[in-house]
Amino acid sequence: RRLAGPIEQVVSAFVLLELRQQLTFFAMTCFILGLEYVEFRLLFEAVGIAVGLAPMIWGMTAAILFSNLPLTLGGVGTREAAVALLFAPVASREALLAAMALLFLWHFVLPALFGAPLLLPFFRRLAASEPPTAGGGQSPRA
Repeated sequence: RRLAGPIEQVVSAFVLLELRQQLTFFAMTCFILGLEYVEFRLLFEAVGIAVGLAPMIWGMTAAILFSNLPLTLGGVGTREAAVALLFAPVASREALLAAMALLFLWHFVLPALFGAPLLLPFFRRLAASEPPTAGGGQSPRA
């Protein structure tokens, strides 16, 4: 029930868009999902997992849907668990673990490592600023 309101708002806002904008969003979504399928195909090939196109599409679609469920912080681990369950009949646990470790590195660790230096100036300014007072008003020094 709590999700019904926001979902209705998104759907009603989408309906208000022009057809061209709706088609653009649809095309962009298909492109991004296509990149995800290519990514998983490459990860699976890198660790020696051979899966046909149809099982790959069905399994990855389910894994992507599972990863969007609000079960963990940022969906970390949900997609990996879904992949491990869905592809267990066609791959070893070790190969699936290796593929999901690569995926975790690619999606979380590498972006954090590359983004951290960009945040240093922000953290310096934040450390130099004055903390807010308990009452939410101006500090006595102001």
